Amino acid sequence: MFTFASKTKRTAVAEPIDTDALRAAMEQLVDAGGERLLLRSAINRDAERLERIPGLIIDLDSARFSYMVKRELDRTLPDRESDFGDQRSKLLGEQETLTGKVDAARTQLGALDRSCVRLQDEIAALRRDVWQAVYDRLAAEFDLEFKAKFFRCWVAADAITNGIHGDLVLARLTGFEQLTTETKLRILDELKSEFNVPARRFAAK
Repeated sequence: MFTFASKTKRTAVAEPIDTDALRAAMEQLVDAGGERLLLRSAINRDAERLERIPGLIIDLDSARFSYMVKRELDRTLPDRESDFGDQRSKLLGEQETLTGKVDAARTQLGALDRSCVRLQDEIAALRRDVWQAVYDRLAAEFDLEFKAKFFRCWVAADAITNGIHGDLVLARLTGFEQLTTETKLRILDELKSEFNVPARRFAAK
């Protein structure tokens, strides 16, 4: 029984399918995914620091109060009120800055998420166009006589087994194996190589 696997290397087509737009969109998606990862990392880091600042301020206020009590009992201790005030102001300023950074980063991340969804839709459409072009190129290799003969065989086979699928007719007609997953993946790899179709790439989540 014959299979779809070929012992000989297929000859490359003279005019490869145009996949530039698909490749460009895929690259944009990968770049956007990288930006999303960096933004998420920055947001997580700054948000974690923001969560700690209120506790640090409480600890600082407690330390200030404890020192004030000690100084009431021992006036030889230096006045550190300005030191505590500076540290508190610094923490409050950091809190305000980080809040602005996190809000801005989250806004940017939302825009990137929407952009990635649009790119994914665009890539899906471009990929369909590429495979449509591949199909049209391959289908053009079959003349009308072959198509007519195939349909005649299909109708005859359907009279034997009502509702028979085309791949079963082809298997019976040619001796080819049915289109198993293994066979499909093998042929898919061959077509990608022959027609220069880019492999799928995934943007970072």
